[in-house]
Amino acid sequence: LEAVRAHQPVPTGEALIETIRRFRNNPEEQLSIPSSVSLKAAQDDAQQSAEAEILDIFVEEADDLLEEMESALGRWDAGREDAAPLADMLRVLHTLKGGARLAGQTDLGNMAHDLEQMLGEAQQQGAPWPDSLFLDVQQGYDALLKDVEQLRASLASEGDESSAGSEASQPEA
Repeated sequence: LEAVRAHQPVPTGEALIETIRRFRNNPEEQLSIPSSVSLKAAQDDAQQSAEAEILDIFVEEADDLLEEMESALGRWDAGREDAAPLADMLRVLHTLKGGARLAGQTDLGNMAHDLEQMLGEAQQQGAPWPDSLFLDVQQGYDALLKDVEQLRASLASEGDESSAGSEASQPEA
């Protein structure tokens, strides 16, 4: 597998076949067995790749959810007595919270949870809601948007670094 990954010729296996023949002819001979085999690097690469893919999916989902939240905020600003936009934002925040936590973005998930709790309490109290609540929700939305943008920038810079590293390790044709 290492030869295939490195774009090198695949070994014929003759050395292994010769070792097996030697062992069959002399079973008492001690085979040289490595004391340990480390597969950690391959596992780490696979784990990092899976995590990056999950984060990419989460960022796409977060974009859609935050667009929905922005729309709900606009509807709520236009009709502050209307409870429907609050329900929409609660649904968005609940979904965003779960996605963030699944993607390992605990702080973002906690921020969405806190905003969800605030809106849930306000929904239970009912209209009229104070202007300060709208401003708090707007600030919470802005903070969520900023965190998702930072996550996107971080993923983009990691992608640039890994593609530059893989291009440098490619053998020349």
